[in-house]
Amino acid sequence: MTLFGERGCRVRAFPIEKTGSFPVVLGGLKQICRWHDSCFNVSLMMNQKTTTWFLLAFSLLALVVPAPAVAAISAFKFLGIEGIGSSCAMNSRLGIASGSTEHVINIQDCVDYTACDIEVRWGLDRTPATGTTYAIKVSLPGGACVDNDFTTLGGTCMEEILVDEKTLSSPNYMTFSVPFDVLTGGDCQAGTSKSTKIYIIVKEPGLDPTAEVLMFDVDLSRPPAPEIQEPVEGDSNITVKWTAIDESDDSTTQYNVYWSEATFSNSSKSSATVVGPMSGTSYQIKDLENDKEYFFAVSSIDENDNESIISAVTSGMPIDVSDFWEMYRSSGGQDDGGFCFLATAAWGSYMAPQVMTLRAFRDSVLLTSAPGRAFVSFYYKVSPPLAGLISDSPLLRSVSRLALMPAVILARIALATSLWFAVFSGVALVALTVLFFGVAIRTRRRP
Repeated sequence: MTLFGERGCRVRAFPIEKTGSFPVVLGGLKQICRWHDSCFNVSLMMNQKTTTWFLLAFSLLALVVPAPAVAAISAFKFLGIEGIGSSCAMNSRLGIASGSTEHVINIQDCVDYTACDIEVRWGLDRTPATGTTYAIKVSLPGGACVDNDFTTLGGTCMEEILVDEKTLSSPNYMTFSVPFDVLTGGDCQAGTSKSTKIYIIVKEPGLDPTAEVLMFDVDLSRPPAPEIQEPVEGDSNITVKWTAIDESDDSTTQYNVYWSEATFSNSSKSSATVVGPMSGTSYQIKDLENDKEYFFAVSSIDENDNESIISAVTSGMPIDVSDFWEMYRSSGGQDDGGFCFLATAAWGSYMAPQVMTLRAFRDSVLLTSAPGRAFVSFYYKVSPPLAGLISDSPLLRSVSRLALMPAVILARIALATSLWFAVFSGVALVALTVLFFGVAIRTRRRP
């Protein structure tokens, strides 16, 4: 090992072997210094501890002192990327458009384009001097190349120069091709997130080399799978629920929901029906057959469109929930309204759109949980006498329609999005509406 110091001082280390994690000098250090015309030798004996700390300090100094930056290519322009061949049409995620500054490769890209080459187009918005040449280098994933000359590669650079000193024949439009596997490292299941760099180095006569770097973010890591919960079984529907994955650095996480009439695995998920990507942590699958078993799983999708493996597969069975109106009529009840007493009285018809919305909210949401069923039971006990009084008063019918509209709107939101905030808000509004009618009617009855 040879080190160079001040005033032409050269320090030569004798044989080295490793003790623990640091190299230790077994012999001494011979320092040969030259000062003007005189020459002398100085032998230094250093103990093991001193030598270890010296070498460590020197290594750290080399890490913290940055190499001088190479100037950027004047008037450089990136003109785009194109896959070579009819089966190599690149995803826009790769930053294929002219002027793109972000280039991302995900797992699916790695798989789809493994046998492809890409053509990189670039140029200058000026006319360089005659005799201008260029070279192209490509780093290994996670590595770097020397960018201040045409020949030196560096330890983490591709072993060969991609384009070796070529004349810049057309300053406005130049191209070169790169095997896609060079950018990804060839292992699409590596589970890593690294960057591969393409170096475009230009040398004009009489000037130092200049360079531009195209950086490709190669994301081959899958997000974690969400934890699926027990599904909520309803009438002709099942609500699939899951726990959001903890990805504090990624606020764009979305989910796919898979379901099928037969069980499936991650390798056979293509046989299942998939809905998504979607945000949130629940999704209601409708129009299912009652008393039939269905299977469900969920996957997560990160900001680079990498999909996790699917969650554990769970199953559920839609249940036939008897309509309370049917039960009421079969037991001898005579009142109209299908047990949407207040709404039917307010709008004057059991088939009014607003009444049908509230019935759907009752059947698809309220009746699928114990609190919801308790509320429905309470509502059926108190609403028939109130409905009778409302139907006899045009004023109360108008007031009732106005009072029930927020509940109708929130019911529509809940049915469309499965927002539990809307569900609870709707229940609260209906409860308050019933209370309002009760107070109003009681007040009306007083002399």
